Amino acid sequence: MRYTVTADLQSPPELFQMDPLQREGAMSLLTGALARSEGMEGPGGLQVLVEDFVVALRPGGALLTVGVEAPALEPAEEAVRLLCEDLLRHTAALEEWRLHSCEVQLQEDLARESLAAAEGPDAPPEDIGARRARHAQASGEDPAALLPGPSPELTAKMAERIRALAPALAAFGPEWFGHSGEEGSPVGREAAELAAGALVHGTDTFLDELFHDLEILGSEEATGVDCEAVLLQLDRLPEGFAHCYDASFARRFLVTAVAMTGRFTGGGAPEPSCTAEELALNLLLEEAETVLDLYGLLTDEVTRALEIFADRVYTDTDYEWLYAADPDGAGGVDAWFYPFDPTRRVHPYILNGP
Repeated sequence: MRYTVTADLQSPPELFQMDPLQREGAMSLLTGALARSEGMEGPGGLQVLVEDFVVALRPGGALLTVGVEAPALEPAEEAVRLLCEDLLRHTAALEEWRLHSCEVQLQEDLARESLAAAEGPDAPPEDIGARRARHAQASGEDPAALLPGPSPELTAKMAERIRALAPALAAFGPEWFGHSGEEGSPVGREAAELAAGALVHGTDTFLDELFHDLEILGSEEATGVDCEAVLLQLDRLPEGFAHCYDASFARRFLVTAVAMTGRFTGGGAPEPSCTAEELALNLLLEEAETVLDLYGLLTDEVTRALEIFADRVYTDTDYEWLYAADPDGAGGVDAWFYPFDPTRRVHPYILNGP
């Protein structure tokens, strides 16, 4: 997966304002070092590939934006951190510089601008309570008691709009939803397109609400156990681990969800690469069902299309064990972000499980 890691390098106080010659020298040293770094080794020997980078000098130091290909968020951040530390340690002119931070930073402004561009009846409600009511449908409550039923005109309009989104799910063709194109196919084309389009349609709301959860946990400096505000997505993760759902976890989970959905629409690998992706995809499937149900489009055939998709995209359903697991015996949430062994798919926590 591709990650963009931002490293903040701080210069010594006497170089807070660099003259043109000092700026040119620092730029040359940083650019040259990054250009020579094609591949790195992250924690556990995981390979990280540097794809591109940008160096921006500023008063008091420099910002490095490094695009890397890595199996998970943590190896990407750790590899770039080691690269920067090695660069500063072995470059005489930069030996007094310090690495202040190194992390994948979310482009919240751009994401929110994109999400805010949605218009019409399918846009996520601005009111958190109304948004929460939509999610209650997925938990088995009576939708009729929460939101008024759609008119036939709205149902038809939304069916057309959602079906039009299906091609955007580039990693999955109609066969993933049970439509073979032949007579006797278990799912018709319309139902397959509704299921695929609903995953694309639900992605905006899914990511928007993860942003909301991140902001809440960050502002309250709380976890899923002691947070006073309503969490829209994280409270649907395994309840036994809620004490681990802090702002740091929310950021890691959001970055993972963004990478996964970006891969799905970009035509990348279809299978989840780690337990966190499996959990994120499960939440996205619930969001797709909510969208379809909201507009009266969740027929038996569309439900079957989503079930076929889930059966095919999940190699196994071991992650479901986490919903009933004892956190003390499951290895903690860090294990959720470890990439699966490419030759032998193993959930790390299963080794301590039943």
